[in-house]
Amino acid sequence: MSTYFGKRLHVQSIVIAACFGLLFATDTAVAQWQEEFCLRTGPDSVRTATSQARNIAAEGRFVHTVWSEKQDGKWRTCYRRSTDGGTSWEEMVPLSDYNTPWPRQDASIAVEGERVYAVWFDKRDGTFRVYFRHSLDHGEHWEAEQCLTPGEHACWFPSMAVSSGEVHVVWTENQGMTFGIRYRKSTDGAGEWSDPVTLAPFGSVEGPVITASASTIHLLWYEWTGGSDIFYRRSTDRGASWEKEVRLTDDPGYQNNCVLAVSGDEVHAVWHDRRTGFWDIHYCYSWDGGAHWGEDEPVMLTQYYCLFPTIAVAGQTLHLAWVDTRNESGDIYYCRSNDAGYSWGPEEHVVSSPQRSSYPSLAVAGDAVHLLWTDYHTDLHSEIRYRGNPTGNTGTTASEDLVASTGYYLDQNYPNPFSSSSSMRFSIPAAAHVKITVHDLLGRTVQTVLDGERSAGTHVTTIVGTQLPPGSYLCRMQADDVMLSRMMTVLKN
Repeated sequence: MSTYFGKRLHVQSIVIAACFGLLFATDTAVAQWQEEFCLRTGPDSVRTATSQARNIAAEGRFVHTVWSEKQDGKWRTCYRRSTDGGTSWEEMVPLSDYNTPWPRQDASIAVEGERVYAVWFDKRDGTFRVYFRHSLDHGEHWEAEQCLTPGEHACWFPSMAVSSGEVHVVWTENQGMTFGIRYRKSTDGAGEWSDPVTLAPFGSVEGPVITASASTIHLLWYEWTGGSDIFYRRSTDRGASWEKEVRLTDDPGYQNNCVLAVSGDEVHAVWHDRRTGFWDIHYCYSWDGGAHWGEDEPVMLTQYYCLFPTIAVAGQTLHLAWVDTRNESGDIYYCRSNDAGYSWGPEEHVVSSPQRSSYPSLAVAGDAVHLLWTDYHTDLHSEIRYRGNPTGNTGTTASEDLVASTGYYLDQNYPNPFSSSSSMRFSIPAAAHVKITVHDLLGRTVQTVLDGERSAGTHVTTIVGTQLPPGSYLCRMQADDVMLSRMMTVLKN
């Protein structure tokens, strides 16, 4: 794959487009979100995970969900599935008994083929422990429960990843009021488990989230450092050994509630961030399996709160949802990137609650996008609600449609990011005067790359990075009445 890193501001696209009337890569597929469906109204209360746990997973036409619910002051973990892509839902299946007064169990779910895996924590015997169950037949039947943390220390907020039949589980463990991240894996589909190992040293660490792609395992967490910052660690040998941790943020304020998604070598990290005084959604990207990371940047930069992001990925297509307080109570908004986070389409207001909505979780499978969340429709009861978009994972970008229909095209510069120079390829269907310019994020022209006549066909020009300060830029091409643009990043020389 190419070694560019594609991460750009959704807010930048909005601001610059407003200034210049530029054409950005956005989704042309019309959103086809279906009606909401209430999966469960709690006996007393129900909720999806308040941490980074993934409460929905999908593969093919099967959609699997988990949540926690309370009755008479005690909580349990429950499961429900759809076998037709979210159109209809089978009866709920309890995965544990009502057993603990603790208000959170933060269940997480994963799927691979016919196997479905669920993990959660509870305090049934007086100590917080992590429990696990799995199904061998798409969730039809469930194997006996396993306790993954039988020791004396409190363990909570598990996260789970599955790849090539191997199951990887991490959790936060409390040892004498210091918190570390512990890890176990099973190489035989949950038959036997490795001994626990420590992946983040005991101190003030929380919120682990794990994901996997082939033999590479990715771990993300946050650590209290006066504020809080995001850290990353990976294993390239299926969890047998782990490389040194990498600090992804080093900023004032708070960065937490981090989530991960991976597609091949492309790793995407998202969290909510309060360095500006408001909670914003920030994004960071690795283009080479976690070996290197770009700088984090906001996807949403607002004067209100954007919280609890959730992300799902399929190839180059990223799906992002979050809780948004622009309408005061808290609704759920969604946006999508078709180019691995390089540009983001407009946000969609997908959930509007009479009271408030919280803790969303996304999954993708085939052409469909699936969304699960906790909804407070009334003052008396919370609900687990679902909404699907059967065509939300299809579509092309506007620039791709444009070149297909008219022959105009502006390719992504390569390499990107770059320091000295970068090549930009473009195509025009007929002879035209072509002007290619580079703009900073205030809209000022900082470099004219090309300004002259060109014949029909494909051409290549060069952007000189040594003339530009490090940062993010917009490269714009104008030919006849057509304007196309690409975002790019210049690094220090």
